[in-house]
Amino acid sequence: MKELKRLTCKVENIDLSNSKVLTEQDFMHNYVTEPNYIRLDNSVPLGQIEKIRKYKNNFYILSNDKIYIFNGKGKYLKTIDHKGHGRNEYIVLRDFQILPKENIILGIDDKEKKIFKFSLRTGKCLGTMDEIVASPFARKIGKYYIHSLLYGNDANLEDSHLIVVTDGKKTIAKQFSMPPIIEHAIMENNIYEHSHYATFIPLYSDTVYSINDNLTYYPKYVVKQKKSLWSKKNEKINSNQVIKMLQMQSYTYLSPETFMETKNGIIFSLKHGDKYAIYNKHYLYDKVKRNIYEIQTGVYREKIDRIFPFSISFTDDNSFYGYYRDMSDYKVLLKYGYLKNGQLFDIIKESKKGDNPVLVEFKLKN
Repeated sequence: MKELKRLTCKVENIDLSNSKVLTEQDFMHNYVTEPNYIRLDNSVPLGQIEKIRKYKNNFYILSNDKIYIFNGKGKYLKTIDHKGHGRNEYIVLRDFQILPKENIILGIDDKEKKIFKFSLRTGKCLGTMDEIVASPFARKIGKYYIHSLLYGNDANLEDSHLIVVTDGKKTIAKQFSMPPIIEHAIMENNIYEHSHYATFIPLYSDTVYSINDNLTYYPKYVVKQKKSLWSKKNEKINSNQVIKMLQMQSYTYLSPETFMETKNGIIFSLKHGDKYAIYNKHYLYDKVKRNIYEIQTGVYREKIDRIFPFSISFTDDNSFYGYYRDMSDYKVLLKYGYLKNGQLFDIIKESKKGDNPVLVEFKLKN
């Protein structure tokens, strides 16, 4: 296999030492438009959300190895469910991608090593193709499939790479030899589709790459951290050791599953910890003014009426889409009088334990 061709482009540095602090209230009021909250009805209970996508005002949500479809007001429409051990059935559904031009949804099952094609209109399985390189996360960009790999995914431990590109029938190219620190890592979703390229972040890396539809790539952003875990990239460190380094030694790393880029800005997270747990520290990068802000979440010193969502899961043009995992958890804010009356107040007040998540949509202001 050949390697992807590296383009010469200026890398944009995002230096976190220059960040200014924003409360989540300031961010949600002054930097984004009025949030649109979508309460998902409870007719079909969801489990842990793995992925959210929006297409033609419908939301597609991956949970429990199924794709649940809700309309723009949160009403349940139908489920794409082909789980099983028979023909045209998957064992696990790790990932999916909507391809409007082809009128299909791609589903990835790395256990069965197959890519499934579902009708975007009906949800019916239209057939499968063998996944040449078994990977939990893959994206079709143009005519190529870009596979993000774990150590040993390609069954060739002597030549293991982070990215392998195929055309659906044979391998075409590879890139990024796997450093020792990743060999025993737990996989995180680290590849996101855009119109003509995919954004890729090697796990624990500070660099965000653009992988293009013409077999080229280039480093796009570098997130500069005070004590980056990537400085240990040549050491074989298992996931338990990583947790201890975050909790006890103040190391951090760029979370690849929460780097969400829009036209004018990026919301991303840094993994860090203390002796109690591992946390996400959220940032906003203004691409126009090139300003960096830390969004301080979970700190309530005064009454608020907007709360940063549990997770940001999808972007489109200049819009962000996220969700609140369990609104009833926020009732403590009502109990102690921290929440002002308003739309979010009413949603939390009416919520019950076990309700489906609440989605949120907002845009960055110009």
